Amino acid sequence: DSYTTKKIGSYNYRIYTRYFNDLTGQTVVQVYQNTVNEDILWNFLRNVLVAIGLAGTVILLVLSYFLTGKALTPVRETWMKQKEFVADASHELRTPLTVIQTNLDVVLSDEDGSVEENKMWLDNAYSETRVMAKLIDQLLILAKADNNEGMLSISEFSFSEVVENVCQSMKAIAASKNIELVADIEDNVTIKADYDKMRRLAVILIDNAVKYTEKGRVTVTLKTDKNKKLLIVEDTGIGIHEKDLDRIFDRFYRADKARHREGGTGLGLSIAKWIADKHKYSLTVESTVNVGSKFTLRM
Repeated sequence: DSYTTKKIGSYNYRIYTRYFNDLTGQTVVQVYQNTVNEDILWNFLRNVLVAIGLAGTVILLVLSYFLTGKALTPVRETWMKQKEFVADASHELRTPLTVIQTNLDVVLSDEDGSVEENKMWLDNAYSETRVMAKLIDQLLILAKADNNEGMLSISEFSFSEVVENVCQSMKAIAASKNIELVADIEDNVTIKADYDKMRRLAVILIDNAVKYTEKGRVTVTLKTDKNKKLLIVEDTGIGIHEKDLDRIFDRFYRADKARHREGGTGLGLSIAKWIADKHKYSLTVESTVNVGSKFTLRM
């Protein structure tokens, strides 16, 4: 049946009309229905939908802002680290360059001096070139690491022989400082890893231990414990403050002035940690100031 809507006063009415034919002729029946309840319901639904839409839009905007910020956080952190890295690298390179220039200026100003007479200044300059070469080498390693170019060349080899060889090469340096270098190396400890990188890691840990130990001993232990192979480098050196332990593997970070005086670049432990992480090994440190440090590599 058809209907029409008519407004009477302030209310809307729906008017249904039905025609009938009977003996007396055509009859019309009309029914009036107040639509106020329907209007209230439709208004309520419309308001709910608008509210849901607005709330959804606000939530979407908030989530978008949060997720965008969260997604950009690693980019922002990487950018800041890169800026710090460039600034630190520039500073570290400037220092040896300044020393080289200063010593060579002294040599050039002594026009009548022989090479032998200026040997001290030339030796100083030469020493700084070695520092620069080491620093540049380490910077290149970390640059490759950042670009994921440091691919591993995996092979199976005796890590016992590697550590023994490194200890032998370090014994002369330790002896010159009256430090005892003790090697407790289990035979035939083999690993599947990158030979060159694992040797570099061993060199870094043992060299650091010798470098920052003034008296006492450095103990290098390689052993198998259950299913793990452990390389432990322990020293009786200057140690590391507890507050510095969390940052000891950061690039260019030196825990204190004593470590700076030893001429380190502040990159060795960063490289060691990268090599360990690349192999999915664990490298940890325990240390007490003026007692010593203990670095443990779990393979």
